[in-house]
Amino acid sequence: MVRMTAKEWTDRKNGKKVIPLEDDDAELFVVFLRSSGIRDFSHIPMETRTPYKGVLNKLKKMGVNSGIPDYLITLPTSYTWREKRKLIFIEMKRRKGWTVSVKQKHWLKVLDDCEGVDAYVAKGLAEAREIVEKYYFNRKKD
Repeated sequence: MVRMTAKEWTDRKNGKKVIPLEDDDAELFVVFLRSSGIRDFSHIPMETRTPYKGVLNKLKKMGVNSGIPDYLITLPTSYTWREKRKLIFIEMKRRKGWTVSVKQKHWLKVLDDCEGVDAYVAKGLAEAREIVEKYYFNRKKD
């Protein structure tokens, strides 16, 4: 249906530019992380859209809370063999038409208030890459 570029997609049927969905940018973000040699990250699967009420109830009983950012990433802060690491959380949003919920704002603040932890909202792939590059490619050379 569409052809991907780093900035936008082009619909093959009518040639119009299309703003990628959050999921599409998220998949490209994972490709970026892996191709940069970053292995210590995880998507936090909080997608609880399901027609099965029993599944939702079970998840709530297990302690699942909404609003947690999409990605947990640990990045080295230096090039030494005994690397200290930085913990960042990234909430991915679509480039246009996105909103941060009250619960997401709460979790971003709680996490950002933790020592050694930074939490961000990224509007699309480019912003998510910039956040990671700020830490990963500006490490101290001890």
